Amino acid sequence: INLSLTALGRVVVTLIEAESSKAFIPYNASPLTMLLKAGLGGNSKTALIACVTQSADSLSESVSTLRFAMQASHVKNKVAKQEAADKSAEEKAKIAEAGNELQLPGGKGFAAL
Repeated sequence: INLSLTALGRVVVTLIEAESSKAFIPYNASPLTMLLKAGLGGNSKTALIACVTQSADSLSESVSTLRFAMQASHVKNKVAKQEAADKSAEEKAKIAEAGNELQLPGGKGFAAL
C-alpha cells in the first residue's frame, strides 16, 4: 500500500509541474495509479475525500493526509466534450435526410416525403 501511495504522490506532483508542458506522467508505476489514470488529470470530474481524525495518536497521519489533499487539489483536469455524441447526432441527421427521399417505382427518380 505504501508503494502505491508513494507512486500516487509522484503522479500528482508530476501533474502539477507538467501543467504547461507535455512531461511524462508515471501512471504505470503502480496498479493504483493505472486504475486512477482517467481521474487524475484526465477527462473526468474527480472528487477527493480525505479522512482525518482529531486524535493525538494519529496526528502525523492526519497532517500527511491533509498535505496530500492540498497537493492533489492543485491538479487541473482538462475536460473536453466527447465527439462521439456529435458524430452520432450527425449520423442520425444524415439518416433522417436520406429517409425523406424515396425512389419511385421503376427507378424514375426521387420523391420527397
